[in-house]
Amino acid sequence: MSERSTLIIVEANPIFREGLSRIFVESGCYNVIALRDVTQLDRIREEPEAFLLDLEQQAQPIGEVVGAIRNCYPSSKIITLSSSYNKSQLTEALRAGSDAYIMNFISCEALVKSIDLVLL
Repeated sequence: MSERSTLIIVEANPIFREGLSRIFVESGCYNVIALRDVTQLDRIREEPEAFLLDLEQQAQPIGEVVGAIRNCYPSSKIITLSSSYNKSQLTEALRAGSDAYIMNFISCEALVKSIDLVLL
């Protein structure tokens, strides 16, 4: 990736939000905007390349969250992050418009590379 992509992290837990932000900023490939939840979407001025959502930290059903993002930002990639393989969550996320489902027990480097691949 030659220029920095904008990645929006939607994460309710402040420690995880900060940690994920640091991982992507330190990779040197991403400009990061971290949001608590989708009610803060109005803070985004331009359509970003990607959104990263933690499935377990969303107050609303994941289909509603993904759908809200997809409606506002139709060209952005939406990546869902999960701590477990849950077929119904996976199906709901993909049907709502998620572009990828990534398990969160991978290394930081693997997470960054996974997002890079989604953006190709």
